[in-house]
Amino acid sequence: MVSDTDVADELDEITPTPKIAARLRAFVELCGKHPFATGLFAIVGVLGLFLSFVQFGVDQAQSSEDSKVASDVQDRVRKIEKNVQDISKVAKDTENSTEPPIALVEDFSTKYADNVSFPDGEERTVIADILQKNRKSFYNLPFMYFTVQSKLNQDYAQIAPYIIAEIQKVEKIDYSISTIYDGGRGDAAVLNYLNVALIPKAGIQIAALVDATTGQVKPDVQYFKLAPREPEEFMLSIQYVPGYVYTVRFGIPFRRAGSNGTKWITPSLRLGIPDSKHPVKMLDSDFVVQLHPDIESEEAADAVATSKANDAYSRKQVVFKPKDIVLK
Repeated sequence: MVSDTDVADELDEITPTPKIAARLRAFVELCGKHPFATGLFAIVGVLGLFLSFVQFGVDQAQSSEDSKVASDVQDRVRKIEKNVQDISKVAKDTENSTEPPIALVEDFSTKYADNVSFPDGEERTVIADILQKNRKSFYNLPFMYFTVQSKLNQDYAQIAPYIIAEIQKVEKIDYSISTIYDGGRGDAAVLNYLNVALIPKAGIQIAALVDATTGQVKPDVQYFKLAPREPEEFMLSIQYVPGYVYTVRFGIPFRRAGSNGTKWITPSLRLGIPDSKHPVKMLDSDFVVQLHPDIESEEAADAVATSKANDAYSRKQVVFKPKDIVLK
């Protein structure tokens, strides 16, 4: 049992002794009476208040900066997440799409506008305008270059080792024409060289893969396999039965996930080689009545023979058989 005496003793232990209390009291009274000490304590108090305001401002600024940094980080994270989602969506959409798995990389349509036949009376018209405005004009194309590239991000694509020419319409040439022949030809040393013959018969003509040196067909190649985003370059040589205008478009058969289709690499073009004398302008010369410069190499019998050879070549194809061609 705790006695009153014990409690009193404990209070004595935690209470300052009278001597210490008296000294503290004397010191406080001295400061209160001394003007310098009073002023000093007042200044210290004001400084403390000022420093507390400064610290408060610093804390607020730091808090605002931290909030801004955190917001910026969150915005960046959201953007990264969105980009990843977009990339994943594009990749998924591309892989699952029913669209052709290849795309035309290089547009050749304006490269050969220097070889064109057109109705008389427009000799001084800009060639590009003639082609756009006068539907009776037509190209004299000996060949064309083009590059295709796989659009897939993961899968491999198969394309035929040949090009198809869909002849949609055949017309006899109206010889009230003139021709501008610039002779632009270029280099034939490309990896994949194909040859097609246009004959006056609507339907599909095959442009067979041939050896660029010997001109012989290469029947052993059954298809090209394109890795994701891989390009493939082609050169297409065109033979004609002259004297006709052919409305034709060119395409590459493809296969994807067991389904066949065709990637059209040109719009419908009007092509042909005149076979009678008419005004011809070569390079910087004036118009001279003569045969088209390419007619010497365009024998009708040769074009027909090429067409038959290409048809026989296509029938030896196992992966891309002509009967399996889908024109869409």
